[in-house]
Amino acid sequence: MKLIIFEASELVNKDMIGKSDPFVKVKFRDQELKSRKVRNTLEPEWNFSANLIVSSSEENSDIILEVYDDDFGKENIIGSYTFSLKQAIKDTDKEAAWHNLVGCKTGKISFSTIYTPD
Repeated sequence: MKLIIFEASELVNKDMIGKSDPFVKVKFRDQELKSRKVRNTLEPEWNFSANLIVSSSEENSDIILEVYDDDFGKENIIGSYTFSLKQAIKDTDKEAAWHNLVGCKTGKISFSTIYTPD
């Protein structure tokens, strides 16, 4: 399963001075992948590809996207989005779509999924 996380928008600013330095973490079962951070923005463009190892028996498992602010090595969560592997497989090869982050006032994330069965 390939997940392409393009960008986020309207993020809540977690910094006192300047703007957040956002990055995204992809979590699936025991796998965790992390994008690079984009400095001083609430509209980061990551164009980050994450390759997850999945099997069809895990289709009830969730994929979690977490957006963080990198604050001098300290990670402050900005918001997250959770969806099932089943949904990711169903949405494969569709155009990237915007999804609202939870746990924050505003913020959304744009991604697409590409599933290639073994």
